[in-house]
Amino acid sequence: MDGVEHRAWRNALHGGFHRQAVSEQRARIREDVDARLRALADQGGGDLVGELAFPVALTAIAGIIGFPPGTRIGTLYTWAVGLLDDADGKITTAMTEWLGTPSAWPARGLVGRLLRHEDPLTGSGSELLPTVRLLLSTGTEPPFRSLATLLYAVLSDPALLEAARADESGATAVIQECWRWECPLTWVLRRCSTGTELCGARLCEGDLVCVNLASANRDETRWADADRLDPHRRPLPHLAMGTGPHICLGRHLAALEAGEVLAGLARTAPPVWPDRPALDTDGFEGRGFRSPRRLVPRW
Repeated sequence: MDGVEHRAWRNALHGGFHRQAVSEQRARIREDVDARLRALADQGGGDLVGELAFPVALTAIAGIIGFPPGTRIGTLYTWAVGLLDDADGKITTAMTEWLGTPSAWPARGLVGRLLRHEDPLTGSGSELLPTVRLLLSTGTEPPFRSLATLLYAVLSDPALLEAARADESGATAVIQECWRWECPLTWVLRRCSTGTELCGARLCEGDLVCVNLASANRDETRWADADRLDPHRRPLPHLAMGTGPHICLGRHLAALEAGEVLAGLARTAPPVWPDRPALDTDGFEGRGFRSPRRLVPRW
């Protein structure tokens, strides 16, 4: 989307994603993070991607969308990402009926806002079905992958966790540098809006351009020793969350989730997390979405 249609959707969804609205989710996300860390400690370990990063991101976006507690969010996520996994149409039918009942959705949730938003460009009722799918998938996939990268970084280098524990600015620096160093979404497609020249190549209006975010974020002409993760480097804007009109709508939520995961690790660090656990992991994988797929600390 671009132009009027894009602005209409951004305006309709902004109420659930601006910094203040997201901050209202802090207590709930903190409680979720702490409960999952306690469970991991009680069972003597586990996969930090599957048992912490993924469910934290999924339940956070589900809460902002407005699904009530008890909803089988995992089933809905599979439906949202797989697209063809609802073979008998039961989920689609149920969601369509649910979207046709505005009273079923809390007024402050995203769907509640959309159902009450009077703009023909965004639609209402069952017309919001693709929107719910998109919010579930994009609100889970990039955030949980960035959380997995963050966990990999701080558990591989205790100095990073110490930097994050120092104060809020230290945590912010670690999070932003992790986003730059290994962004969860490595590329996006865009249309060239006007004729221009880039690095000697002529681009015409309407040309399809593949923007390599991961490469841009390690531009050696912009960052010294760009391949090194260094939260103490001079902060410069990066492209992990995009820029301009299409900047990531959920960037404040992603930052809050990351901050709470770091804070949760810091709170449990002495008894639960050793200085440097051995991580059972395949490392970073993926060409579109990129992150460690599993992180199992051993000590």
